[in-house]
Amino acid sequence: MMDEEVRDLLQRTVKDLVTLEIALFFHAHPDYMDSREGLCLRLACEPPGVEKALDGLAQEGILELFELGEGRYKVYSYTRNRDKRTTIQRLDFYYHDDPNTRAEIVRHLIANSIQPSEIPVESGK
Repeated sequence: MMDEEVRDLLQRTVKDLVTLEIALFFHAHPDYMDSREGLCLRLACEPPGVEKALDGLAQEGILELFELGEGRYKVYSYTRNRDKRTTIQRLDFYYHDDPNTRAEIVRHLIANSIQPSEIPVESGK
């Protein structure tokens, strides 16, 4: 069963597959540092989704943002905060090693990817 801290992280920040992939990628490569463009290439993801994910993870404190060249370049790295790393470590375990919580995470991602206009409405016959 997933703990409340990870569940809260999913509800607040990790609402799509790109965000999950980026969080778990940085967890697996804790010394990695790159720009949005570099991450798009590395993860084969589209820039708008990556930018949204990076912004959310940086706001949550999972990633650290460094602005270089007087703000012309943004580079991201994994947080050094032990508590945040521990939370992502548990998310990694739940996603990769526990089939029940993986299914729960996948259901969460699917539910957040469906737009209200995409939900079928039954007609009253």
